[in-house]
Amino acid sequence: MLVQQFLRIPEFEQTSKAEIQALVQRVRVLCLPAQRWLLRDGRKLDAFLYLLHGSISIEGAHRVASNHGPLRHFYPGGTNIRTETPAQVLWVDSAQHEFLSRCAQDTQTVKELADARWLERFLNSQMMQRVQPDHWRQMVQSFRPQHYRAGETVIKKGARGDVCFVIQQGHAVVHDGARTLCHLGPGDFFGEDALVTGGCRNASVTALQPAIVQCIERQVFSRLLLEQVIEFVAVHDDGEQLNLSDGCGSAGGVALVDLRDHIQQLDGRQKYYVGGGTRPQRALAALLLIQQGFTAFPLAQD
Repeated sequence: MLVQQFLRIPEFEQTSKAEIQALVQRVRVLCLPAQRWLLRDGRKLDAFLYLLHGSISIEGAHRVASNHGPLRHFYPGGTNIRTETPAQVLWVDSAQHEFLSRCAQDTQTVKELADARWLERFLNSQMMQRVQPDHWRQMVQSFRPQHYRAGETVIKKGARGDVCFVIQQGHAVVHDGARTLCHLGPGDFFGEDALVTGGCRNASVTALQPAIVQCIERQVFSRLLLEQVIEFVAVHDDGEQLNLSDGCGSAGGVALVDLRDHIQQLDGRQKYYVGGGTRPQRALAALLLIQQGFTAFPLAQD
Protein backbone atom coordinates (compact mmCIF):
# COMPACT_ATOMS: atom_id res chain seq x y z
CA MET A 1 0.00 0.00 0.00
CA LEU A 2 2.78 2.43 0.93
CA VAL A 3 4.62 1.62 -2.28
CA GLN A 4 1.55 2.65 -4.27
CA GLN A 5 1.44 5.96 -2.38
CA PHE A 6 5.08 6.61 -3.25
CA LEU A 7 4.35 5.95 -6.91
CA ARG A 8 1.82 8.82 -6.80
CA ILE A 9 4.55 11.31 -5.85
CA PRO A 10 5.52 13.17 -9.07
CA GLU A 11 9.23 13.46 -8.28
CA PHE A 12 9.43 9.68 -7.86
CA GLU A 13 7.35 8.59 -10.84
CA GLN A 14 10.46 7.46 -12.74
CA THR A 15 11.93 5.65 -9.72
CA SER A 16 11.71 1.90 -10.00
CA LYS A 17 9.28 -0.02 -7.83
CA ALA A 18 12.12 -2.22 -6.57
CA GLU A 19 14.08 0.76 -5.26
CA ILE A 20 10.99 2.20 -3.58
CA GLN A 21 10.09 -1.20 -2.12
CA ALA A 22 13.50 -1.43 -0.48
CA LEU A 23 13.24 2.07 0.97
CA VAL A 24 9.68 2.34 2.28
CA GLN A 25 10.62 0.40 5.40
CA ARG A 26 12.73 3.37 6.47
CA VAL A 27 10.01 6.03 6.24
CA ARG A 28 7.40 6.87 8.87
CA VAL A 29 3.63 7.20 8.79
CA LEU A 30 2.35 9.51 11.53
CA CYS A 31 -1.18 8.81 12.81
CA LEU A 32 -2.33 12.07 14.36
CA PRO A 33 -5.49 13.15 16.17
CA ALA A 34 -7.53 16.21 15.22
CA GLN A 35 -6.25 19.64 16.26
CA ARG A 36 -2.63 18.56 16.56
CA TRP A 37 0.08 21.02 15.53
CA LEU A 38 2.61 19.68 13.06
CA LEU A 39 4.52 22.93 12.63
CA ARG A 40 4.22 26.39 14.14
CA ASP A 41 6.14 29.48 15.21
CA GLY A 42 8.75 29.29 12.44
CA ARG A 43 10.07 25.82 13.30
CA LYS A 44 11.80 23.80 10.59
CA LEU A 45 11.70 20.07 9.89
CA ASP A 46 14.37 18.00 8.15
CA ALA A 47 11.71 16.12 6.19
CA PHE A 48 9.15 16.13 3.40
CA LEU A 49 5.53 15.63 4.51
CA TYR A 50 2.64 14.16 2.48
CA LEU A 51 -1.00 13.95 3.54
CA LEU A 52 -2.33 10.39 3.13
CA HIS A 53 -5.67 10.64 4.97
CA GLY A 54 -7.69 13.35 6.71
CA SER A 55 -7.52 17.13 6.42
CA ILE A 56 -5.12 19.81 7.63
CA SER A 57 -4.90 23.58 7.69
CA ILE A 58 -1.82 25.37 6.36
CA GLU A 59 -1.68 29.02 7.40
CA GLY A 60 -5.47 28.96 7.63
CA ALA A 61 -6.07 27.31 4.23
CA HIS A 62 -7.67 23.88 4.11
CA ARG A 63 -6.18 20.82 2.48
CA VAL A 64 -7.92 17.45 2.21
CA ALA A 65 -6.29 14.14 1.33
CA SER A 66 -7.26 12.58 -1.99
CA ASN A 67 -7.05 8.96 -3.04
CA HIS A 68 -6.57 9.95 -6.67
CA GLY A 69 -4.08 11.96 -8.66
CA PRO A 70 -0.58 13.11 -7.71
CA LEU A 71 0.50 13.11 -4.08
CA ARG A 72 2.34 16.37 -3.42
CA HIS A 73 4.23 17.36 -0.29
CA PHE A 74 2.75 20.11 1.86
CA TYR A 75 6.04 20.66 3.65
CA PRO A 76 8.52 22.19 2.83
CA GLY A 77 6.46 25.09 1.61
CA GLY A 78 3.92 25.58 4.39
CA THR A 79 4.00 26.91 7.95
CA ASN A 80 1.62 26.89 10.89
CA ILE A 81 0.32 23.44 9.96
CA ARG A 82 -2.35 21.73 12.08
CA THR A 83 -4.62 18.72 11.64
CA GLU A 84 -8.32 19.48 11.35
CA THR A 85 -9.42 15.83 11.51
CA PRO A 86 -7.61 12.62 12.46
CA ALA A 87 -4.90 12.34 9.80
CA GLN A 88 -2.14 10.14 8.45
CA VAL A 89 1.02 11.89 7.32
CA LEU A 90 3.89 10.31 5.39
CA TRP A 91 7.22 11.53 6.80
CA VAL A 92 10.24 11.16 4.47
CA ASP A 93 13.58 12.34 5.82
CA SER A 94 15.24 14.93 3.61
CA ALA A 95 18.27 12.70 2.96
CA GLN A 96 15.97 9.86 1.93
CA HIS A 97 13.98 12.19 -0.32
CA GLU A 98 17.19 13.35 -2.00
CA PHE A 99 18.27 9.76 -2.59
CA LEU A 100 14.93 8.78 -4.13
CA SER A 101 15.02 11.85 -6.35
CA ARG A 102 18.47 10.86 -7.60
CA CYS A 103 17.23 7.33 -8.22
CA ALA A 104 14.58 8.80 -10.51
CA GLN A 105 17.36 10.32 -12.64
CA ASP A 106 19.51 7.17 -12.66
CA THR A 107 20.93 5.45 -15.72
CA GLN A 108 18.77 3.29 -17.96
CA THR A 109 20.81 0.23 -17.01
CA VAL A 110 19.92 0.53 -13.33
CA LYS A 111 16.27 1.21 -14.19
CA GLU A 112 16.07 -1.96 -16.26
CA LEU A 113 17.70 -3.99 -13.50
CA ALA A 114 15.53 -2.52 -10.76
CA ASP A 115 12.30 -3.32 -12.61
CA ALA A 116 12.95 -7.03 -12.17
CA ARG A 117 11.53 -9.18 -9.39
CA TRP A 118 14.83 -10.98 -8.88
CA LEU A 119 16.48 -7.70 -7.83
CA GLU A 120 13.59 -6.77 -5.56
CA ARG A 121 13.94 -10.16 -3.84
CA PHE A 122 17.69 -9.65 -3.42
CA LEU A 123 17.31 -6.11 -2.04
CA ASN A 124 14.63 -7.23 0.41
CA SER A 125 16.76 -10.04 1.85
CA GLN A 126 17.70 -9.94 5.54
CA MET A 127 21.29 -9.13 4.63
CA MET A 128 20.57 -6.31 2.19
CA GLN A 129 18.12 -4.63 4.59
CA ARG A 130 21.22 -3.68 6.61
CA VAL A 131 22.93 -1.97 3.66
CA GLN A 132 22.45 1.78 3.26
CA PRO A 133 20.64 2.88 0.07
CA ASP A 134 23.63 4.70 -1.40
CA HIS A 135 25.76 1.57 -1.01
CA TRP A 136 23.39 -0.97 -2.56
CA ARG A 137 22.67 1.47 -5.36
CA GLN A 138 26.40 1.61 -6.17
CA MET A 139 26.51 -2.16 -6.00
CA VAL A 140 23.67 -2.49 -8.51
CA GLN A 141 25.51 -0.12 -10.84
CA SER A 142 28.61 -2.36 -10.61
CA PHE A 143 26.77 -5.56 -11.60
CA ARG A 144 28.38 -7.47 -14.45
CA PRO A 145 26.23 -10.14 -16.15
CA GLN A 146 27.47 -13.58 -17.14
CA HIS A 147 25.53 -16.20 -19.12
CA TYR A 148 25.68 -19.96 -18.53
CA ARG A 149 24.28 -22.90 -20.45
CA ALA A 150 22.34 -25.70 -18.76
CA GLY A 151 24.84 -28.03 -17.09
CA GLU A 152 27.65 -25.46 -17.14
CA THR A 153 29.75 -24.88 -14.02
CA VAL A 154 29.36 -21.46 -12.40
CA ILE A 155 31.62 -22.21 -9.41
CA LYS A 156 34.04 -25.13 -9.08
CA LYS A 157 34.93 -26.44 -5.63
CA GLY A 158 38.55 -25.75 -4.74
CA ALA A 159 38.93 -22.79 -7.11
CA ARG A 160 39.94 -19.35 -5.91
CA GLY A 161 37.09 -16.88 -5.56
CA ASP A 162 37.21 -13.28 -6.75
CA VAL A 163 33.49 -12.63 -7.26
CA CYS A 164 30.14 -13.48 -5.72
CA PHE A 165 26.86 -13.69 -7.60
CA VAL A 166 23.15 -12.91 -7.71
CA ILE A 167 20.96 -15.03 -9.98
CA GLN A 168 18.97 -12.90 -12.40
CA GLN A 169 17.45 -15.68 -14.48
CA GLY A 170 17.35 -19.47 -14.28
CA HIS A 171 18.09 -21.98 -11.53
CA ALA A 172 21.26 -23.61 -10.23
CA VAL A 173 22.25 -26.31 -7.76
CA VAL A 174 24.91 -26.09 -5.05
CA HIS A 175 26.62 -29.45 -4.63
CA ASP A 176 29.65 -31.22 -3.25
CA GLY A 177 30.32 -33.87 -5.84
CA ALA A 178 27.11 -35.87 -6.20
CA ARG A 179 25.68 -34.57 -2.90
CA THR A 180 23.13 -31.77 -3.38
CA LEU A 181 23.36 -29.00 -0.78
CA CYS A 182 20.65 -26.60 -1.96
CA HIS A 183 18.96 -25.11 -5.01
CA LEU A 184 19.16 -21.47 -6.10
CA GLY A 185 16.74 -19.32 -8.06
CA PRO A 186 16.29 -15.70 -9.20
CA GLY A 187 17.31 -13.25 -6.48
CA ASP A 188 19.50 -15.73 -4.59
CA PHE A 189 22.97 -14.61 -3.55
CA PHE A 190 25.91 -17.05 -3.47
CA GLY A 191 29.68 -17.40 -3.64
CA GLU A 192 30.43 -15.09 -0.70
CA ASP A 193 32.18 -17.63 1.54
CA ALA A 194 35.50 -17.59 -0.30
CA LEU A 195 35.47 -13.80 -0.53
CA VAL A 196 35.02 -13.39 3.22
CA THR A 197 37.57 -16.00 4.33
CA GLY A 198 40.07 -15.55 1.50
CA GLY A 199 40.02 -19.30 0.97
CA CYS A 200 38.91 -21.54 -1.87
CA ARG A 201 35.38 -22.36 -2.99
CA ASN A 202 33.89 -24.90 -0.58
CA ALA A 203 31.27 -26.24 -3.01
CA SER A 204 30.40 -26.28 -6.70
CA VAL A 205 27.47 -24.52 -8.37
CA THR A 206 26.05 -25.79 -11.66
CA ALA A 207 23.37 -24.16 -13.82
CA LEU A 208 20.30 -26.39 -14.15
CA GLN A 209 18.99 -24.40 -17.13
CA PRO A 210 20.22 -21.43 -19.19
CA ALA A 211 21.02 -18.82 -16.57
CA ILE A 212 22.11 -15.22 -16.17
CA VAL A 213 24.01 -14.25 -13.04
CA GLN A 214 25.17 -10.80 -11.96
CA CYS A 215 28.74 -10.73 -10.68
CA ILE A 216 29.91 -8.62 -7.74
CA GLU A 217 33.65 -8.05 -7.57
CA ARG A 218 35.54 -8.74 -4.33
CA GLN A 219 36.38 -5.08 -3.63
CA VAL A 220 32.79 -3.98 -4.28
CA PHE A 221 31.46 -6.75 -2.05
CA SER A 222 33.84 -5.89 0.79
CA ARG A 223 33.34 -2.12 0.68
CA LEU A 224 29.65 -1.81 -0.12
CA LEU A 225 28.22 -4.88 1.58
CA LEU A 226 30.45 -6.71 4.05
CA GLU A 227 31.74 -3.61 5.83
CA GLN A 228 28.16 -2.33 6.16
CA VAL A 229 26.69 -5.57 7.49
CA ILE A 230 29.43 -6.96 9.76
CA GLU A 231 30.40 -5.16 12.95
CA PHE A 232 33.18 -6.59 15.10
CA VAL A 233 32.72 -6.05 18.83
CA ALA A 234 35.18 -6.45 21.69
CA VAL A 235 32.86 -7.88 24.35
CA HIS A 236 29.30 -9.01 24.79
CA ASP A 237 26.94 -8.92 27.74
CA ASP A 238 23.43 -9.33 26.40
CA GLY A 239 23.36 -12.47 24.28
CA GLU A 240 24.85 -15.89 23.70
CA GLN A 241 28.30 -16.74 22.42
CA LEU A 242 28.55 -19.17 19.53
CA ASN A 243 32.01 -20.66 19.26
CA LEU A 244 33.49 -22.03 16.06
CA SER A 245 35.38 -25.27 16.38
CA ASP A 246 38.33 -26.47 14.36
CA GLY A 247 36.14 -29.01 12.59
CA CYS A 248 37.55 -31.88 14.58
CA GLY A 249 34.79 -32.19 17.12
CA SER A 250 35.97 -29.54 19.59
CA ALA A 251 33.73 -29.50 22.64
CA GLY A 252 31.17 -26.73 22.77
CA GLY A 253 31.80 -25.50 19.24
CA VAL A 254 30.36 -25.87 15.79
CA ALA A 255 32.43 -26.31 12.63
CA LEU A 256 32.02 -23.50 10.12
CA VAL A 257 31.18 -26.01 7.39
CA ASP A 258 28.27 -27.26 9.50
CA LEU A 259 26.95 -23.85 10.54
CA ARG A 260 24.24 -23.59 7.87
CA ASP A 261 22.66 -26.80 9.19
CA HIS A 262 23.23 -25.81 12.83
CA ILE A 263 21.42 -22.48 12.37
CA GLN A 264 18.09 -24.31 12.37
CA GLN A 265 18.66 -25.21 16.02
CA LEU A 266 19.28 -21.63 17.19
CA ASP A 267 16.81 -19.31 18.91
CA GLY A 268 15.69 -16.59 16.50
CA ARG A 269 14.94 -14.25 19.41
CA GLN A 270 18.50 -14.41 20.72
CA LYS A 271 21.46 -12.22 19.86
CA TYR A 272 24.63 -14.16 19.02
CA TYR A 273 28.29 -13.31 19.33
CA VAL A 274 30.67 -15.47 17.31
CA GLY A 275 33.97 -16.53 18.85
CA GLY A 276 36.64 -19.07 17.97
CA GLY A 277 38.17 -19.64 14.57
CA THR A 278 39.99 -16.90 12.69
CA ARG A 279 38.76 -13.34 12.26
CA PRO A 280 37.54 -13.98 8.66
CA GLN A 281 35.80 -17.16 9.79
CA ARG A 282 33.99 -15.28 12.55
CA ALA A 283 32.93 -12.66 10.02
CA LEU A 284 31.55 -15.32 7.69
CA ALA A 285 29.70 -17.06 10.52
CA ALA A 286 28.06 -13.78 11.55
CA LEU A 287 27.12 -13.07 7.93
CA LEU A 288 25.49 -16.50 7.58
CA LEU A 289 23.45 -15.84 10.73
CA ILE A 290 22.42 -12.39 9.52
CA GLN A 291 21.31 -13.84 6.18
CA GLN A 292 18.88 -16.02 8.14
CA GLY A 293 17.46 -13.07 10.09
CA PHE A 294 19.55 -13.36 13.27
CA THR A 295 21.25 -10.49 15.08
CA ALA A 296 24.90 -11.51 15.12
CA PHE A 297 28.30 -9.95 15.77
CA PRO A 298 31.77 -11.48 15.39
CA LEU A 299 34.06 -10.97 18.35
CA ALA A 300 37.14 -8.89 17.62
CA GLN A 301 39.29 -11.27 19.64
CA ASP A 302 38.91 -14.47 21.64
